[in-house]
Amino acid sequence: MAFCKNCGAQLKPQDKFCEVCGTLVEEEKPVAPVSAASGYAPPFQPAGNVGAQKSPAGSKKSGLPVIILACALAVVLIGGIIGIVSLSGTISDLRAENEQLVADKNQLTGQLNAANNTITGLNNDLNAANSEISELTGDLNAATGTIDDLNSDLAEANSSLNAANATIADLSDENEELAADKSELAADLAEANSSILALNSIIDIMNYNYSEIIAFIEMRFGMVEEDATQFVTPYDEDVEALVDWLVTPFDSSNWAKAWDDFRWMYNWINNNIEYSYDSPLPVLPLDLLEGGDIWWFREFWQYPVETIYYGTGDCEDQSLLLASMIKNYGHGGTYAYCIAISNGETGHMAVALPVTDNRMVIFDPAGQYYSSDWTGDVAFWDVTTALQDWLDWWSVDMPGAEVIMFFDDEDYWEFEGNADFLDWYLG
Repeated sequence: MAFCKNCGAQLKPQDKFCEVCGTLVEEEKPVAPVSAASGYAPPFQPAGNVGAQKSPAGSKKSGLPVIILACALAVVLIGGIIGIVSLSGTISDLRAENEQLVADKNQLTGQLNAANNTITGLNNDLNAANSEISELTGDLNAATGTIDDLNSDLAEANSSLNAANATIADLSDENEELAADKSELAADLAEANSSILALNSIIDIMNYNYSEIIAFIEMRFGMVEEDATQFVTPYDEDVEALVDWLVTPFDSSNWAKAWDDFRWMYNWINNNIEYSYDSPLPVLPLDLLEGGDIWWFREFWQYPVETIYYGTGDCEDQSLLLASMIKNYGHGGTYAYCIAISNGETGHMAVALPVTDNRMVIFDPAGQYYSSDWTGDVAFWDVTTALQDWLDWWSVDMPGAEVIMFFDDEDYWEFEGNADFLDWYLG
């Protein structure tokens, strides 16, 4: 019986290599028989110590060395047994050696069984490992499939990324063009803003000039205090020159002369200022840019100097001139107010001179009327009588006329009718 010197596995007679570990099998050289007469006996090598070497409990890797050792010991023992059988001539020695060989065989058989058990365990572990490897291979194949899918997705993503990069490049070019256009537009916008500012400045100037024109035109209507009072001009040089030419200076101690001078001024206006109707004036829309309708107002107030210069004027023009002349005549010592009446359809203006004890004298040069008695002298009636007599003078042309305005160059009042005016005057 032959055993592998490397792993201790049993060899078949025809084996060239060990079927377990693949080690080359060495051919045993025949041992020359030794004559028993030589008297040589090989030393006895008990195999009891070999059986005492056991594998650590539970160790799967220690069985192979034990087998190898056991096989090596078996070879040695077999060789020794063969030598003993050949050399020993005595039956007792052979019997003893045979018994020893039997014991060694039994021990080696046990060790061989243990080694076989260890090999069986290792085979089981190998099978389990192979099963795990199969599972891992399946998992690896699945992972490989997933990786292939991911690679496909990645390739598609790369394609999309390349397309996106191309789009970004195009957008970058467009952005540069837009930036250039933006710069040009910014320059155009700045120029446009400059033009707009210039136009706004021109528009502001035009609006201001237009508002001045509107104010200048509407001022000629005398509809509000600022407009009305500025037309009484007692300190105008031409008015003063006219008064100095017509009458002698005012004497506060001689009021009879003063009233004669007032009537003389009234007569001069009657004889030298021709009555003329006003031409319509345009009432312009307030906003020049928005436009609007223009309507015409048939009224036009002249400054006293204009009435003197033109030699014509309607009722308010003649009254404004007379009031300015009377106030200039007294240089603060005489009082004259323009008094206006209206019946809602038309209006008229004259000059009222307050007198002590709530009396009043009215001079109406355009209406060729003044407060007078039957002799033609100035009549100093109470305010109610003086007002009513004047209104009666105009009752045919202006039925129902009532006082609406009373002013000079400093003061201005508006009234809702005769009763309102009389309450104020008497109060």
